[in-house]
Amino acid sequence: MNNVNIIGRITSELSTQILTSGTTVCKFSIAFNEKISNVEKTYFFNLVSFGKTAEFIAGYCKKGGRVGIEGKLQQDRWETKEGQKRQSVEILVQKCSPIDWREKESIDNPIDNPIVNTPEDSPFSADDILF
Repeated sequence: MNNVNIIGRITSELSTQILTSGTTVCKFSIAFNEKISNVEKTYFFNLVSFGKTAEFIAGYCKKGGRVGIEGKLQQDRWETKEGQKRQSVEILVQKCSPIDWREKESIDNPIDNPIVNTPEDSPFSADDILF
């Protein structure tokens, strides 16, 4: 079983590109806070999405906004020109639920759109949010 469910805040600008095949790719990172025995830790995760999911994220999410993510882990391994072995693990986003949405009237013009928290549009209730 390979399932990831996480709520976090987007910590990087969205990096969106269109591949030669016409598929949209969106890469970004999120942070998740956890408090154990009065010690708070922050974890950072890299994410990648493809196709309609990537287009949705690019249209409705922005750095600083909170999102709920469903996906799976994927690992990439490679060797550098110097012969060093490298690896990375990222979350492949299968579903994204923004908690902080862009203003509806500004979605058509995505440049410098602020994030606003509109609870009536959120698929989560206050009880679902961990932090």
